[in-house]
Amino acid sequence: MKNRLRPEIGLKLLLLLGMLFVLLLFTLPFWSTTRIPYQGDVINSDVTEYNFPIKVFYAQSLREGKLPFWVHELGCGFPLLAEGQSGLLYPLNLLLYRFVSPIPAFNLSIIVSLALCLLFSYLLFREYELSRGASFFSSVAFTFSGYTMARLKFNYLVLSLGWTPLAVLGLEKSFRHRNFAYILLTVLALSMQILAGGPQLFMITLSLLGFLFLWRYLTSLGRLRSPEEETDRRAARRAAVIPLLSIVICVLLALSLAGPQLVPMLKGYTVSDRAMNQTFDFSLGVSMQPRNLAMLFSPYQYGNPARNTYDLHRDYFWEDIAYPGLLTSVLALFALFLFRLRDETTLMWCAAGVLALMISLGALTPFAEFLWRYIPGFRFFRFWQRFLVVMVLSLSYLAGKGLDAVLGRVGPGKLWRFSVATLCIGVLLVDLGLFSYQQVTTIDASRLMKDNPTAEALKERLESGGSGPLQRVAMVGGEDLWREVMRQSRGWLGDKGVLQGFFLFLPPNHNLLFGLSSFSQYGDYGIYRFKLLDDMAHYFYVRDEDWKGRLTDTAVNILALFGVRYLISPLKLDQEGLRLVEVEDTPIRGVTLNIYEIEDPLPAARMVQDVRVLETGESVGFSQIMEALWNGESSRNSVILEERLGEQFGPGSPGEAEITSLSSARISVSADTPGGGTLILSSTYYPEWHVYVDGEERELLRVNFAAMGVVLGPGKHEVEFVFRPVSFYYGIFLSAASILLTALLWIWTRKMGYLRLR
Repeated sequence: MKNRLRPEIGLKLLLLLGMLFVLLLFTLPFWSTTRIPYQGDVINSDVTEYNFPIKVFYAQSLREGKLPFWVHELGCGFPLLAEGQSGLLYPLNLLLYRFVSPIPAFNLSIIVSLALCLLFSYLLFREYELSRGASFFSSVAFTFSGYTMARLKFNYLVLSLGWTPLAVLGLEKSFRHRNFAYILLTVLALSMQILAGGPQLFMITLSLLGFLFLWRYLTSLGRLRSPEEETDRRAARRAAVIPLLSIVICVLLALSLAGPQLVPMLKGYTVSDRAMNQTFDFSLGVSMQPRNLAMLFSPYQYGNPARNTYDLHRDYFWEDIAYPGLLTSVLALFALFLFRLRDETTLMWCAAGVLALMISLGALTPFAEFLWRYIPGFRFFRFWQRFLVVMVLSLSYLAGKGLDAVLGRVGPGKLWRFSVATLCIGVLLVDLGLFSYQQVTTIDASRLMKDNPTAEALKERLESGGSGPLQRVAMVGGEDLWREVMRQSRGWLGDKGVLQGFFLFLPPNHNLLFGLSSFSQYGDYGIYRFKLLDDMAHYFYVRDEDWKGRLTDTAVNILALFGVRYLISPLKLDQEGLRLVEVEDTPIRGVTLNIYEIEDPLPAARMVQDVRVLETGESVGFSQIMEALWNGESSRNSVILEERLGEQFGPGSPGEAEITSLSSARISVSADTPGGGTLILSSTYYPEWHVYVDGEERELLRVNFAAMGVVLGPGKHEVEFVFRPVSFYYGIFLSAASILLTALLWIWTRKMGYLRLR
């Protein structure tokens, strides 16, 4: 017995060492305490302008013993837990960012996630009875495909990707072993995908599971005969009912376990720009073109954005790429030719891959629009090319089948088969490794966090100027600046010195690294009304070739209304309301960093008496905002309400208001208003904020399109704005009930034997 076990242990050890070697090969640059992975985007990078700054802020909050439910420094206030991609409650993130410093924690989260993906996909392919060598090949092809490595900047996607093969493994084990206790693996995987910040990948995985379930379920029903014996009839009924009940309970349990993240996300979605832009064209983002299918075999057929040779005005390289390695595609085609779809599992995965490809083509086929119109949840998301992950998983499995077929024709010698398998794996590693190192670079994150003279200058000016809480900064002209940076640096693999110059301008979310409050918030997703104002302030400008430019009057007024004190821009602005206070040279040729002060900046809390009523409803547009806010004097001296309240103010003055204390979930304001008026707080309105005047709760108003306000009578008042994340508490209750129900179901079904079909 011992002699038999030794070769088995040796093989497993060899496989483990092989996995560690492959993981090290692809992640070697990430084993750093000062540098993080970096990839650019259309107007900057999800790494440095979204994921990393938020994770640094997250780590600071965890060390203070709290979760960052609301972030004042982001976009005039933002409910971070309502952002489904934040991953604040993901166990791996909670562990790493609590006990490890942010830079290595950021890197380790990627490394561990890739390791899990490699392991889970290997176990899935072994479940399909592929040989160890073929399973190893297939797991490498899936984990380190172009789909993954080109999207490494999407931290949430990488963290949730590895749970897809585990979810499939749980379902397949349930059918293949006729024991639906294995479905708990699927429950775990689906809930982890939501918690990791991958609700879109959760929906894609759920769609794949639905397809595989129907395939296996209908096939199993087809094998059932109509037995005459009553006991056999009962067995047939169990075989028909138990899988259906199991998959329904599986999905409900997964959603419930992820409740603390899911419920706040759904709450945030109701007031988000995604909810308001309910069109299929918006959901498509930039649709995949059929010609880009060539990138399955030649990834740089049309250029490389990392070298600034790809035309991003046409489509997005990282959304359309799914390169699994040339040998993977060849072996998959060989498997299809050899088996000619006679094998049930081969046919199933071939159908899943083709269907995923059809969905990825967006408007060119009816499948994506069908899902968008009729399947709940798919209206949340954009970029249907992300369904390509299913096609990559399909190709990886088929390639494993093809490799096993090749190994079966090599001969009976184990050494020959081992040599051929090793050669194939080596070719794949070289191919995908070259692709990866042409897509991913690293950037000095320690320098990002410490060395920014712009941030230091702004903090000094804000402190010396006696600015109160929630005085903000803003950047304008970032999109044009990014294009110039990419042109001069020749892509993010090029001159890092030019790239560092971009960060001097404190692009959105980058301010979190320095404790500065910013008007803007990175990304397309946000609270709908505020994102309209953000877009108007951020993009509504004109410029010439010499970087001379001009903002619209509405943009300047929006910035003033929301407490922006300083404006950073590459533009040379010469207009009323802005005063140039500092000019600095940058590493970007022909571009200077200009800091402007908004003249007569408004305080974060103030009293007004004049009221303008605009009954716009939720679907307010750019034209209505421009008409309401183009006049600076009117914007400063009045408040815009959505309905007339009937209060009469005066004859005394509106008085003054001052923020007396500020915490993550509470803002205290003292107001002295002889004639009464409306207290305006320049923080983003969100339904989970509540307001108390002298200890008594009042109606929280949405004013000036996106800010918070409350009506005050004459006199002195103590006002408290309190953020209560009720949706999070509901999610906690749902999750606790789910865990209890899961335990009871497990005990009961194990005792009764209901999960087994035998």
